[in-house]
This record gives sequence, structure tokens and C-alpha cells, in this order.
Amino acid sequence: MALLPIAALGTLPLLVGPARASTLPASLALPDRQDAPTEGDAPPTGGDSTTTAAPAPKGGHGTRGNRTYLMQLNARARYLSVPSSVIDPWFYDSDDEGANPYDRPKVRGWAFGGEYVFDLEPGNYVIYGEYIHSTMGEGYWDDVEEPADHDDGDWVRPDGFGGVVFGASYLHEIDAIPTGPDASDVGLSFLFGAGLGLVVVTGGLEEWHPGSNPDNLDPTCRPSSPAYDRVDVCGSDGYKRIPKVLPMVDLSASARVNFSDHFHVRIDGGLHDVLSVGTAVGVVF
Repeated sequence: MALLPIAALGTLPLLVGPARASTLPASLALPDRQDAPTEGDAPPTGGDSTTTAAPAPKGGHGTRGNRTYLMQLNARARYLSVPSSVIDPWFYDSDDEGANPYDRPKVRGWAFGGEYVFDLEPGNYVIYGEYIHSTMGEGYWDDVEEPADHDDGDWVRPDGFGGVVFGASYLHEIDAIPTGPDASDVGLSFLFGAGLGLVVVTGGLEEWHPGSNPDNLDPTCRPSSPAYDRVDVCGSDGYKRIPKVLPMVDLSASARVNFSDHFHVRIDGGLHDVLSVGTAVGVVF
């Protein structure tokens, strides 16, 4: 019943004419039909309080919640090596003229670890930790000298030799196939960067000198024999002096396949103090 007076007032302008209708208070005037909200329309908002939704990104990585960047949690593995051509100027090998028939050990190893990545595209900030396991075997190290003396080398045996590494690096990303709402679900990007870290050396390198070496712990054992003979009958002469903490230098180039910003696989190559090639796999969140 309370609506009847309002309806009556609404017909008043038709009775008194346009001139009189203009004198009605604004609070009593009814809105035009085209301005009235209809069912399903969004409620009107006025003035400066109107907010505009942010447009969806055009390609590139997405976001998570209120974050404008992604994060990654990855497992990584790398194969490490020092090419023989790098060592040849410093130590003889068994195939060198006049050398003893003992193959120089191959300097090889594996690195296993994990990394946490802040992906702000194009910048990727990587924090990592890993363990390096040396696969270098024992053998004879005959240093290059003039004139050559192939019996004055050392026999070296790794004893739990490896290292624990902590480091950080920056990788700059270039999208080849971007991912996103208006792009592919499977993306491809290339990354280039560098970093620094610290290696805490574990284990050591046990060594045997030739009998004439003044550093022998037992100079009475085979005092005139080379190291490759003394290793079979004499106790070791201790361990090579290696700093317990060493720097780690990273230079890398990578290719990364990204699956809808949820999972990715990365192939790495470059310098990890020595030459390295490896992979990293992980989740994106």
C-alpha cells in the first residue's frame, strides 16, 4: 500500500503539463526506464570508485595470486669433466713418447642438488645447493718438465674426495615460444647467465712420492723406487694440500621447456668450475 502514493506522484506530470513537471523535487522523480537496472545487469557504480580489472597478460609467464612472478623448486644433476687437452700441457699421459705405461686418471665427477628460483622474467634468480662426487680413479701423475723425468711423478688415490657447494646465479631469459592465456601451453625459452658460490671440500687425495722425495713420511721404504712401485708396499705419504674452501664460478647457457607454468625441464651447459652439462626438472608455483 505504501507504493500507491509514489505511483500517484509519478502520474502528476502528465496532468499538470511539462512546465509544472519541471518544478517537482528531484527526490520524487522516477528514473527513466532505460536507466533502470535490469535483472542480470551489474549494479551501477558511480564516480571515481569504479575499478577496472587488469587485462590478462599477452604471452609470457603468468602470475600466482597477488604475485607478479613465479617460483620454481627444482632437482638438478650435472656431469663434470676436465678435458684431457687442458691437462696435457701439465702432465704426461701413457701415450706420450717415453712415458710410463700408466694411464693418467680422467678428471670426472657428478653434481647432484636442488635449487630455488625466483622467475621475474626476463630475470631468473637461482639459489642452489649440491654435492659433488668425484669419479676420478687412482693413478700416476707425471708432471711435464724439461728434460723429461718419467719416474719422479706421484701416485694419487682419491679418498672420499668431493665437495658441498652453495651458490647463486642470475639467468636472463629469452622467450622463443611464450606461454600464457593468449599463447601456447608448452613454451620454449633460452637462458644465459653467470653466478658465484663456495665449495667446501670433503675427503682428500692420498699420495705416494718417489723414494727420493724429501717429503716422504717413511724415507726408508723403497728409497730409490718410483711412486708407482712404492704404492704397493709403502704406506702413503699423506694427503695433498688442498684448501678446504674454494670458489665456484658458473657460466651457463640453457634451454627450458615450460608446461603451462606448472612443470618444466631445463638443459644446461657451460662452466661449473670445470666443464659441465646437465639438467634440472621441477615444479612452478
